[in-house]
Amino acid sequence: MTIKLDMSKAYNRIEWDYLKALMLKMGFHKKWVDLIMAGISTVSYSVLVNGAPSGFIKPSRDDSLFFCNASLSECHIIMEILQAYEIASGQKINSDKSFILFSSNTPHSLREEIKQLFNANSNVPLEKYLGLPPIIGRGKMQAFEDIKSKVQSKLEGWKGKLLS
Repeated sequence: MTIKLDMSKAYNRIEWDYLKALMLKMGFHKKWVDLIMAGISTVSYSVLVNGAPSGFIKPSRDDSLFFCNASLSECHIIMEILQAYEIASGQKINSDKSFILFSSNTPHSLREEIKQLFNANSNVPLEKYLGLPPIIGRGKMQAFEDIKSKVQSKLEGWKGKLLS
């Protein structure tokens, strides 16, 4: 079983326009409000090395993949860990963008129980994840045909530019 989770950060769940309007209504100076808004609506992290800031990290995605057996006991453990993570980090599982993929031999009743536990979807179109199909199976040639044709198209374009 594969669980693809999309995590939404706490600052993604706040209505920034409302917060800004509220601070202005409370009488804060516009310059102060603008400084506060710049500080909280954009995010980057700095790592301390020997007590001094060293570089900046700007997060871009928060998708996580988990692979486990399709058993309720394993899923309960994963859920407990995720709930502790949500409390500690301020992130929440975005169930609209999260999904579960089951192997074909997973019983339907177990699939339903696991989907309910995670409040996740398993009836999603198997799109691409990071540019690749999430399930390849035995049809590797067909699975990568799209990538092959895109690379070939780029190469032909470059070849045409170099020859002209």
